[in-house]
Amino acid sequence: MTATSSVSMARCPPPSRYTAKSVSSRLVSGFVKPFVVGLLLTMISSCHVNQDTSTMTLHKEFAGWGEFGSPLLPGTLREAWSRIRLPPWMVKDLQLPGHATFAYLDWNVWLATPKVPVRVFRAITTFVSQRREQIRGIHCVQGPWPLGLKPDSVPWSRRTRNALVKANLYRPDKISTNITFGQFLAIPSVDVLSALDFASTLEAAIRQFGEVESVAVPILDPATYESALVEAAEQPWAAQVSGDDPRFRSLLHAIHGVSFRDYVHQLLENPDVTTEAPLIAELVSGLADVQHLVNHIEAQNLEDALSDLLADIVPEQKRRNAIARRLGWGGKPPSTLEETGRELGLTRERIRQVQARVIKRLPNAHPVFLPALDNALIALEESPPCTDKAAMALTIDRGYSKVGFHPAALIEAADALGHEHSLRRSRIKGIYYVSPTNADGQVRALAATARRLAGASGAFSVFHAKRECAKLAIDIEEGRIRELLGTIPGLVSLDSDRDWWRVTGLPDGRNRLVNLAKKMLSVASPLSAKTMRDGVARAYRGRASSNSSLRDSMAVPPVSILRSFFEHDEDFFVEGDFVGCRSPLDYRDQLGSVEQAIVEVLRSCAIGVLDRAALARSALERGLGEASFGAVTSFSPVLERAGIGVWKIRGVTVDPSAVEAVQQRARDLPRNRRVINYGWTVDGKIWIAVKAPHPPMSMVVGIPPSLKDYIGDRSFRATLGDGSSCGTLTSKEQGTLYGFYTFARAAGLDEGDVVRMTFDLLTSTVTLDIVDEEALEE
Repeated sequence: MTATSSVSMARCPPPSRYTAKSVSSRLVSGFVKPFVVGLLLTMISSCHVNQDTSTMTLHKEFAGWGEFGSPLLPGTLREAWSRIRLPPWMVKDLQLPGHATFAYLDWNVWLATPKVPVRVFRAITTFVSQRREQIRGIHCVQGPWPLGLKPDSVPWSRRTRNALVKANLYRPDKISTNITFGQFLAIPSVDVLSALDFASTLEAAIRQFGEVESVAVPILDPATYESALVEAAEQPWAAQVSGDDPRFRSLLHAIHGVSFRDYVHQLLENPDVTTEAPLIAELVSGLADVQHLVNHIEAQNLEDALSDLLADIVPEQKRRNAIARRLGWGGKPPSTLEETGRELGLTRERIRQVQARVIKRLPNAHPVFLPALDNALIALEESPPCTDKAAMALTIDRGYSKVGFHPAALIEAADALGHEHSLRRSRIKGIYYVSPTNADGQVRALAATARRLAGASGAFSVFHAKRECAKLAIDIEEGRIRELLGTIPGLVSLDSDRDWWRVTGLPDGRNRLVNLAKKMLSVASPLSAKTMRDGVARAYRGRASSNSSLRDSMAVPPVSILRSFFEHDEDFFVEGDFVGCRSPLDYRDQLGSVEQAIVEVLRSCAIGVLDRAALARSALERGLGEASFGAVTSFSPVLERAGIGVWKIRGVTVDPSAVEAVQQRARDLPRNRRVINYGWTVDGKIWIAVKAPHPPMSMVVGIPPSLKDYIGDRSFRATLGDGSSCGTLTSKEQGTLYGFYTFARAAGLDEGDVVRMTFDLLTSTVTLDIVDEEALEE
């Protein structure tokens, strides 16, 4: 049996033999009632013949009250008033026998009087109105609802149909067996006209449907019905449709409060399932219609699917459009109550009530069937967090939306229609992005980490971000970090592999790499990217040595990344390997007072280079402190070693012969022996004792040749005797050891003090303490 509002006649004879005329003659010869002849002639004239399957589909068109084929008075009232005679004028108008009673007001009246006068209907309406109390307990319709008859095919007036929907009576089981005239007339806005329309029209539809169905109704085995239902219940849509959905109400009118799937399971779990055979057969007969509607909805985009859903709830176009904008079902962010009220000329409270009524009419026992909504939610959950604009573009690219569905509207629709999701919108630096809830914490932590790393070193890598996230107990893969970084506003990738990133939009003076670059370029410009990188590395080492918490977060970018960094900054220009600043820089604005003084000392020197002792002497004469001088000469990016013990301004070219002359002069000076003694402890540690020079903050120690291979080229974590940290000592391959600045300040080191260093080669730590020479001898 087909599931449309039509009936399939199996094994229909060829059309050439069974024309409308031949069928008519056979029916007349068989003494069939004239009305049935007319009905079948109408049906056959509108039938559709399928030549491939030899089946004929009859399209049923039922009569409404007041139309040919419908009774003038419902059958239950005709029976109740069967002994009451009709007025003579009505008998005459309807051409009935003189003794005719109300029992004669059935559909046969139309055979004698094709056009019933209006005053007959008025008289019937008045007669029924006067007897409202008398008919309260009389059922509107007798007999069961025919299998396959759809409520939507019964031609009630719009007023009657709306009344049934509002009263939750748009269901065959309630219409055919339960409702009485008293119950129907108690429905708000229902009058006697609606009651007569309801009962008479339904009676005609049931009778006409039964006559047509009797032509050819295939009989199926009950097991076949059950198998078809079970198969349908396993379909994905089965958990999201029911008669509570206005789109499926006429097809699944018996299913309320549960989904189709749950209803079928409950039905088949009945121990005596044979008693449910009529209901099972009815459900099976409508499966094709349900599947057709499902296919239609699956092919719709979000805007069209939501519009169709709302059209079944809010018929009036203007109000429907306004409510759609309020709910965000048009794809744009939901409008406010005030905006919607202004559009419809209603108060905010009235709009709130209308919205609540719309939501109330949606299914609440299961999600509303909207595949496009599910697909859009899944797509955003599986994609990395993205901005609203990127999310809208995704819905277009995947074909879920025509113009781009805003994520705020998507989330509102999902919540209203019962679709589970993990999406949320978050705001970072004034820009909204959408992401799964479980990724929101990752994004926020990663965004904060990115800004902290960028603030510490100007640029950062994915690998640094991964290490910092691990400290926060956030386990996230490098590939995922790249995806998330690409969605965070204000982050720019500096290489094609997306390994290095920088933060844009930072306030002036907040990017350390920019600050260091301007320092170096203020004393010499342009500079090669390699020269600038060396200066940055020098500054970062100094800062990390004085603040251990920055050691892991400060990273020196490679030369290629530095070039890309400056290419992305409008304050700089890059030409080949050289970097310059677009606007002139004054070193007095960029450097601190100590660095300014040392730069001026070096600039005042004719050859541009000085040995350490001469540089220290000139700086101290200008009033600099020993600690400040030691810190600047150790870590300032504007200073550069021209050779061992020789200093110049970074980026300034000097004569190599001048450098050699300065070094030779320093070698010719009498030198005090700095290393006093050294050796091994009983537990296998190396110790070296040295005498602090002037100034002690800038002490550099030469490692005895016999110990070079053991100490090697590496860094040692420095601690005091009590175990507290005091920076890092670094040994170089050429045998020099430096990094005493933090220790000198912490221990109050002065010229001539003896410092003992005890190296633990296994743990790469060194313990520093000040001792006297007598204790050293002991």
